[in-house]
Amino acid sequence: TAIMGRMHAPGKGLSQSALPYRRSVPTWLKLTSDDVKEQIFKLAKKGLTPSQIGVILRDSHGVAQVRFVTGNKILRILKSKGLAPDLPEDLYHLIKKAVAVRKHLERNRKDKDAKFRLILVESRIHRLARYYKTKRVLPPNWKYPQAVTPPLLPSPVMMQQLPPLESEAANGGSPCGTESRWQKNSSGRTTGCQNKVTDDCADVTIRHLR
Repeated sequence: TAIMGRMHAPGKGLSQSALPYRRSVPTWLKLTSDDVKEQIFKLAKKGLTPSQIGVILRDSHGVAQVRFVTGNKILRILKSKGLAPDLPEDLYHLIKKAVAVRKHLERNRKDKDAKFRLILVESRIHRLARYYKTKRVLPPNWKYPQAVTPPLLPSPVMMQQLPPLESEAANGGSPCGTESRWQKNSSGRTTGCQNKVTDDCADVTIRHLR
């Protein structure tokens, strides 16, 4: 029989976890549904993603499947309290990967393989964004920025509201290591970062995406 291959990869791996046949809550689990929900809200307020919350509940509290205990998945529980992330987690991690590849290309402009991989990653971003638009998870006018500029990077006003990074004190308050990051045109509008995307700039980007 034919097996469907992986997207953008030559493999045909079928590895996956197998859930137990019984869907009932184990008798040794002492946590109730309300206890599990309280833990989910507590971890979400710390900035953890739904998958990270599931790993902590599994490893530290013995909750193998949240939906077997509560009747709902973690993301639906978070949506009921308004704690769900703005971007879907899979789309967020793809954008995070694209930011990392673009940061690499700023230092290695002749890396043709990285350019090709960036095309593949951004193709997956556009494909996933189309799906989420049809499901109304993303607004119809949502667009993936083609460069690490606003709205991926925070605006100058939002940059002032962010807590300083460790390297900002040594660099005179600038995460990029310069006195002025943003250049303005004749009309006074911000047009982007003057410098290459350094490690600290990427940290600000990812931190603000969360």
